[in-house]
Amino acid sequence: VYLEGPDEGYGPMTITKVVPESPAEMSGIQPGDLLVAVDGILLDNANKEKLQARPRAKPGQSVAWTMRRGEEKREISITLAAMPADVLARYIGEHMLEHATSQVASTN
Repeated sequence: VYLEGPDEGYGPMTITKVVPESPAEMSGIQPGDLLVAVDGILLDNANKEKLQARPRAKPGQSVAWTMRRGEEKREISITLAAMPADVLARYIGEHMLEHATSQVASTN
């Protein structure tokens, strides 16, 4: 998934894109959903230290996400997977194009 967080501090993160055929897509996550907690820890400034101390999950490990879509809140357990090489290459290419396009536009 691609996430967009608050401009400052900690808070719910908006899902902006879901990789096709990923564990996230298979669990029903959609763009526009909000990630509000990870492994039971709310994403907010009060939990900054807990969030920073939490070990980073690696492919093969499960993570519990608390998601919100509108008024509906649900818990999702996702087993992380490595990003396939073709998806990673496409992501890098898209990212580079976005920056190249914005730099060209800003110089004109």
